[in-house]
Amino acid sequence: MIDKKNLSDRQLNQILRQTGLDSLDQYIRQYTDSETELSVSDYMTDIILRKGLRKKAVISRSGVSENLGYKLLNGTKTTTDRDKIIGLCIGAGMTVEETNRALVMARLGPLYCRSARDAVLTVGLQCGISSVIEMNELLGSRGFRLLNLHESREGKE
Repeated sequence: MIDKKNLSDRQLNQILRQTGLDSLDQYIRQYTDSETELSVSDYMTDIILRKGLRKKAVISRSGVSENLGYKLLNGTKTTTDRDKIIGLCIGAGMTVEETNRALVMARLGPLYCRSARDAVLTVGLQCGISSVIEMNELLGSRGFRLLNLHESREGKE
C-alpha cells in the first residue's frame, strides 16, 4: 500500500480521476485524511516540520507580524485575509499545490490562473521565491497590489 503522505496532491488528483463508484470507498480509506478535517494551522505546521524549518524563520520571511504569525500557526486565531495565509506559505517555501491546499483549507480560495495577480504569485512560488519582500518586488514590478501583511483588514490583529 502506498503511503498517502508520500503522494503529492497532483498524484492524488490523478488517482481520484481514475476512481469510479466501485472503488470510491477504497480511495477514501486509503488516501483521505481522517473524519476530522485537518486544520490549516496543523497542515502548515506539518509542512514546516517536514521541511526542517523553524516557525520563527517562516514568520520572519512571511511579513506577517510575529504575534499574529504564531497565533495563526498555533491555531489560536484564524484570518479572512488571504494575503496573510499566502505570506506564511511563501515564508515556509511551500509549493503552489501546498499553498492552494492551505488557502482552500482556510476557505479563502486557491490561486486562480485567470487572475493576473494570482498568476504572478503562482510563478513566483514555482520559481522558489520564499520571502515576501522578493514576492512584493515581483508584484510591484508588474504593477500589481503588494501583499499587505502589516495592516489588518479585520480591524485588530
